[in-house]
Amino acid sequence: PKWEFLKEVSQFDYFEVTRFPAYFSYPLERVIKMRYDYLRDRKQIPIQLVRVDDVLRFGDRDFATEIALDDDNGAAFAKFVEERSCSMKSLMRNRRNRNKRPKKTN
Repeated sequence: PKWEFLKEVSQFDYFEVTRFPAYFSYPLERVIKMRYDYLRDRKQIPIQLVRVDDVLRFGDRDFATEIALDDDNGAAFAKFVEERSCSMKSLMRNRRNRNKRPKKTN
């Protein structure tokens, strides 16, 4: 899944991995997608133009201020992460509840 996502967001996927092999050590949903979604959806930055190592090598606050160019010391990104995490947890809970079927009694 990480390789497929990288091919989606990067024009130079193979080059990016050779330059930053640590890409595969980052959590896909919690870090990689979260940051790329923030850049694309909130900051309107064309994600194909952002180098993978720039997106991932910083902590959250530095990512927000250095890469996303937020001027609020990372508060907007932290709020985005919190909102996204809550909605993902809710989605997972709903899926689990749908999969639980009541046992039939005869």
